[in-house]
Amino acid sequence: MTDATRFQCPNCDAQYRVVPVEAPPTPDAPLACVSCGGPLQSRDGEQALKYFRIDEKPRRARVRKG
Repeated sequence: MTDATRFQCPNCDAQYRVVPVEAPPTPDAPLACVSCGGPLQSRDGEQALKYFRIDEKPRRARVRKG
């Protein structure tokens, strides 16, 4: 099993557990915080990063453009 790491969004303080997983090198889509939409790192070297929200704060509503 892979070790999970705690992570706090630098923009809104949302709490996550981050788990590195084996993934082939592919173009990565940008990741965003589910609370504020701020950017999150998608890879660490050869491993992809998966984020799991762990705090109970409600998500902030986002306005769709277009």
